Amino acid sequence: MQEVCDRSIFLHKGEVRAYGQTGEVVKKYVEFVNAGQKRAIRMMA
Repeated sequence: MQEVCDRSIFLHKGEVRAYGQTGEVVKKYVEFVNAGQKRAIRMMA
């Protein structure tokens, strides 16, 4: 995606979570996904 797009938007439930340089937006998305996975793992324990 970073090779195709200079700027990106990360939306979650219709809200803009991040907007800007694709590398930074991808970083925010990955952090968001990882935080959700950690919450799910804690709930299973």
